[in-house]
Amino acid sequence: MDKNKSRGFTLVELLTVIAIIVFLSAVILASLASAGTKGRDAKRISELQGVAAALEMYYQDNNTYPTASCTSDPSTTCWAQLLPTTYITIMPQDPSFIDNGTSAGNQSLMYSYYSDGQNFILAARLENPVSSTSNHYYTGNYGSTGYANWAIKNGLQ
Repeated sequence: MDKNKSRGFTLVELLTVIAIIVFLSAVILASLASAGTKGRDAKRISELQGVAAALEMYYQDNNTYPTASCTSDPSTTCWAQLLPTTYITIMPQDPSFIDNGTSAGNQSLMYSYYSDGQNFILAARLENPVSSTSNHYYTGNYGSTGYANWAIKNGLQ
């Protein structure tokens, strides 16, 4: 045996292993980011389905939906007072909404509601929009900068 030959990894072998680790890390981080947006979208849908159920109970008792046009902007009282607490304890906020201290907040991350008393639309902006063939597909503006791409119309679940 040659005593001068050292044991260990060559530079090429070390760089190959490092490249593989970096690649796998990037794939895992991308998957985690996608899971976060899917989780927030699922929460948005679940919350608005809960509001729609409360609206249907209100309709059963009053033969009308609350007449209003508003967003879930906490600087206004419309959303918070839309339904009495006998129907829903707390009106939800979009999971990504950040109140930036202005009266408008971040309207692209708010829920919106519109009703003429006989019909209603509850809308939100999903981070992963639904297909245009979906029953919940919606295109519409609300607030000054908001844009919705998902909605429940008259309790269509």
